[in-house]
Amino acid sequence: MSVRRRLDAPSVAAVVLLAGLGWRLAAADGEADPLAALAGGEWRLVAIDGAPAPDAPAPITLRYEAGRIAGFAGCNRYFASLEAGEGDVLTVGPTGATRMACPEPQMALESRFLGVLSAIRAARASDGELVLRGSGGDLTFSRAAR
Repeated sequence: MSVRRRLDAPSVAAVVLLAGLGWRLAAADGEADPLAALAGGEWRLVAIDGAPAPDAPAPITLRYEAGRIAGFAGCNRYFASLEAGEGDVLTVGPTGATRMACPEPQMALESRFLGVLSAIRAARASDGELVLRGSGGDLTFSRAAR
């Protein structure tokens, strides 16, 4: 699949993210534009490395807009930029987050999630599912209800 239109820098970064490591981003939910599969809504974490992600007190989320990702990490809100690396690799930039303290199970989950997120190098989306892969592990999301 190739993109045959002029893209601005954030869109190019998103294409690099979605094409990283040879993966292709398939348009989800019948959308014609592959980038629309990732952008324009919220994703809810359902698994880390195949293990179900707990929802308490609220689900971990991810939203992509204009070259940035942001969401809820289990205790705190987080955000990061997307930076193009060498070749087709995309790097998640330094992650920032609010600094609330939560009970240990939430803090451990948040720490694991942010660690995996910071090492993401590839993405695939199809049929309402988003999988982010990197050297730290895999994150699987489902499209949150709109």
